[in-house]
Amino acid sequence: MKQTKSKTEAVVQNDRGRVLEAMARRVPEEMSVEIVEASVILAGLEFARD
Repeated sequence: MKQTKSKTEAVVQNDRGRVLEAMARRVPEEMSVEIVEASVILAGLEFARD
């Protein structure tokens, strides 16, 4: 059986569209949609803080 892979991505751009930062993380397939959404929000907050 073929296993699918998911990931989340985020990009921070300035007012001219230049990419300043970027990140990507893999998401385990067994997570529910609600848990994935919550983990993406947390990852975005941590990314913005750093």
